[in-house]
Amino acid sequence: MNFVKKIYQLILKSLNYKKVKLVIFSILILIIIGFGVFALYYAVSGYNKTKSNYGATSNQQTTNGTAAQSGNPSNSSSANQSSNLWLIASSAVGYINQAEGSSNFTNSIFNFSYDYEITTPHISGGNLLSHATKVMSYKSYAQFQADAYSHSLPSGYPVMMYDNEDWSYTPINEQQNPILYYRQFGQLAHSLGYHVLATPAADLTKVLLPKTDNYSGYLKLGLAKTAQFADIFNIQAQNTTNAQSYISFVVSAIAQIKQVNPKAIILAGLTVKINGPSLATLEKEYNGTKNLVNGYWLNVISHTPSDNIYVGNLAHEFLIAVKA
Repeated sequence: MNFVKKIYQLILKSLNYKKVKLVIFSILILIIIGFGVFALYYAVSGYNKTKSNYGATSNQQTTNGTAAQSGNPSNSSSANQSSNLWLIASSAVGYINQAEGSSNFTNSIFNFSYDYEITTPHISGGNLLSHATKVMSYKSYAQFQADAYSHSLPSGYPVMMYDNEDWSYTPINEQQNPILYYRQFGQLAHSLGYHVLATPAADLTKVLLPKTDNYSGYLKLGLAKTAQFADIFNIQAQNTTNAQSYISFVVSAIAQIKQVNPKAIILAGLTVKINGPSLATLEKEYNGTKNLVNGYWLNVISHTPSDNIYVGNLAHEFLIAVKA
């Protein structure tokens, strides 16, 4: 220890003591400044990260909220959260109102901006739901194209629906090539700023695979994959033979939709009509799929005035049963 002490004293004598103090003091100042800069950087980085995360969450909430209120489809990662979304025609609303003697019930169920009303401009009895998003239905791409090119598309209809089926309203060439015409419909509608609702019917199987069951043919043909050209896709499952077949078909169709357009709003068709599904069957179809889809197209079909009250009452009973 004495040897070390002597060495230390020699070093002090050989150096200017004031300079040593100055060097030590300078080092301490640099260390303090370094810690201060590090602390400031950490604080600013943490603030920016928090602000960025808040902004992303806020933007997502705003986007989804705006989409729901404007009829602008958005991705719903949880289908169950919006299983009360409805697509319904003005005529169907009219049948329920007639049976109830009032529009109070239908307004409480369907009259929201995230619901969709299929209606026709300038037709008496249309636009019964003042807040629902209006849907213009086309059964022919050729007609939609003609209206678009002649600037005859109605105002106030943010959604254009293409309903290609095996019937006289859809030209045979469109029935024979639904993929092509859904692509063209989607491209034209989107270029004009509209949202697209695609709803190919299972009876197109009769045209394309005539020896095949409609619903297995629908899946073989990949008709649900026309969802790639749409924002909203309706699965026309309403004429399956029983609730189990309905559920199975909807599940298979959803798998095809998810392959091509995971962001699509998915609806499933339900039908109320004379000699159609019973109330119990409708409930099973709804309950078996409500966690899989975003909503339903409730078809309420009446062919004669005398049927109106019956189908209107049945639709009312169904909606009460599922607590829409």
